[in-house]
Amino acid sequence: MTPANILITEDSVDLCIEMVDFFNFYGFNADGANNVAEMREKLQTGNWHVLILDLNLPDGDGITVARQLRQTLGLSLGIIMVTARGQLEDRIAGLTVGADAYMIKPVNLPELKAQTDQLVARLQAADFRNPAPSWRLDATTRTLHAPGGGTVGVTSTEAKLLELLMQSPHAPVTREQLCQALPPSGQANDTRRLDPVLSRLRSNIARETGEALPVHTFRNRGYAFAD
Repeated sequence: MTPANILITEDSVDLCIEMVDFFNFYGFNADGANNVAEMREKLQTGNWHVLILDLNLPDGDGITVARQLRQTLGLSLGIIMVTARGQLEDRIAGLTVGADAYMIKPVNLPELKAQTDQLVARLQAADFRNPAPSWRLDATTRTLHAPGGGTVGVTSTEAKLLELLMQSPHAPVTREQLCQALPPSGQANDTRRLDPVLSRLRSNIARETGEALPVHTFRNRGYAFAD
């Protein structure tokens, strides 16, 4: 099963690092953010399954953030609130705006993992019951088929890049691994030459199919295909 992508938003740097390390140790793809601005940036550049959200953030309130995310993302993102606010009215407010679970600090990390496991299982079961058309690459003809029915021809290099990304959906592939699909060059160790290739591929696919290629950037980790 593909590891779930977990974004942890916690203003305590030490606690955030501890939680990220804990989830990564247990096989998740976890990353952290220490404020709302950083969280929003990462939400835009990755395909996240669950957001673990502190409520007392330096540049915003978690209740407001959760309400906005539910309005823009619907139920596709799982939200677990982890906070020191333990009053009944706080818990009711969190669950009312769309939190899937509400946990009080100091949180027990194994218990948080159990909540996350259950939430991921529910989200994946919902996806299974309502399968959506997916991207498909025909390596023989070097043709990429989009969910909407459009097709686009790709070069041999682009086909190799897509194969690397699509064989492990949602899992980041490092820039170094992707560069191995590029033609030999005197700058073989320069991963920056990957950027124009991906940019051109995205543009061609959008122009020919009218759909955006779901390749997302994971800062300092690489790229992931998030069909």
